[in-house]
Amino acid sequence: MLKQPLTDQEIERVINACNTDFERHLVLFLLHTGMHITVLVNQKEHGLKITKGDNGSLYLIWQRPKTKKFMRLKVSKNIKDFVESFLKEAEKHNYTRQYYFYILKEIGSRAGIKELSPMTFRHTFGVKVLKAGADISILKDLMGVRNTSVLMRYIQYTDKHVDEFYDKTEW
Repeated sequence: MLKQPLTDQEIERVINACNTDFERHLVLFLLHTGMHITVLVNQKEHGLKITKGDNGSLYLIWQRPKTKKFMRLKVSKNIKDFVESFLKEAEKHNYTRQYYFYILKEIGSRAGIKELSPMTFRHTFGVKVLKAGADISILKDLMGVRNTSVLMRYIQYTDKHVDEFYDKTEW
C-alpha cells in the first residue's frame, strides 16, 4: 500500500510533535526536499551539500549512485539555516536508515499518525509541488524519477483533488 501524502493539518501536528530541534529539522528537511532517506544516510557517498549557483541562489546538490545524475534543489534563504544545521548533525552522528524510520515512527505516534515514514514525506513533497503549479516534467526532475509511470506511484489523486481543480477552473 502506498503512503498517503500528509494534509496541511497533519503536517502541523507532525511539526508540533517534534521534541527536539533535530526531530523538527528532520521533518522540515524531508518536507522541503522529498529526498530518499538513503541519500541522507550516505551523505558523503552522494556528495550531499549546499552550494551557491552562478545566479547567487543556494542549492542542495547530490549525485544519484545508480544513474550518476546530479540532482539539485533550490534552498530558500528561510530554510538554509535549518538545512545546514540538520546536515551537519546527521553527518556527525552517522545515523542509519533504521534510526530515521524509528524517529519518524515515534513522531508519528505522538502526532496521532500511524504510518509516518520518509516515503510519506516524499509523497507529500510531490503533491505539494504539483499543487503549487509545477509541471509534471519539473516534478519528475526534482524527484529524480526517470519515467512518468514511476512518478505516478508517488502522487495520488483523490476525488477531492479533482474537485479542487474543477472548482478553481473556469471553462
